Amino acid sequence: MDKDKNTNEIDYDLYKHIEDYTNTMCNMELKRQENILSQSGNLMQLFFILIALFGIIGLLAIEKLFSVPKVGLIVEICVVCVPMLTSFILAVIAQWRFKYKTGINPNILLSDAKQAQESRAAKRAILEQIIESINETQETMKKTNNKRSRIITASFICMFVAIGIFCIYTPSLILI
Repeated sequence: MDKDKNTNEIDYDLYKHIEDYTNTMCNMELKRQENILSQSGNLMQLFFILIALFGIIGLLAIEKLFSVPKVGLIVEICVVCVPMLTSFILAVIAQWRFKYKTGINPNILLSDAKQAQESRAAKRAILEQIIESINETQETMKKTNNKRSRIITASFICMFVAIGIFCIYTPSLILI
């Protein structure tokens, strides 16, 4: 009897450690999600800063309008705007609140806990429910964060392509 009690306590402690671990993993995914959303916001700010910068440079180019071919200017604007707008749209999509599986309703767990006041096996079953619930939530959050991460990467690539095109094409257009 004493051996069963010690085994149950060890099992219960093990389940508590697993619960703590799964909570830690879930919190890490939440922090990752916050960082990804922050990157997306920063990318949208960069978009508006670059629009202002390109506008100023465009105004300077208009001063030299007679030496800058109008067709070349229009082509540059179109070529630069496509990857920039793509980058902006991807950043907005990354901000989207994707669905993920939520955990068990705490009232259900509370009800189960009240029924299992003294039984170690019932407490283990409740901890198993909690661990499984947190694990499912963490897995769906991880998949969602991976999607967001790929979207943000594509958005950054598009933004850098736009900046590269602008930096290469504008000087050659003005020097013509």
